[in-house]
Amino acid sequence: MIKKVHYSLNKLNQKLGISVTLPVPTKRSLKRSQYANGMIATGCLFLSVPFSSKLLLGIGVLSVASIVVTQMEIKALDE
Repeated sequence: MIKKVHYSLNKLNQKLGISVTLPVPTKRSLKRSQYANGMIATGCLFLSVPFSSKLLLGIGVLSVASIVVTQMEIKALDE
């Protein structure tokens, strides 16, 4: 997915005459992102229970979803 987005954005940049290339994330940077999302998910889900906060619960769920998507992207980079 990341490769498709980079290809599309670079193609658009060429058409617009913009000479900016997007950096391709490394496996290490994706793992760091996954770790940070894990910390955010843990904190938000933990705090959503005593405070009965739907917002914190939502952020926690989105962070968990981000961890799953990032894991799929890491596997795609290995291929």
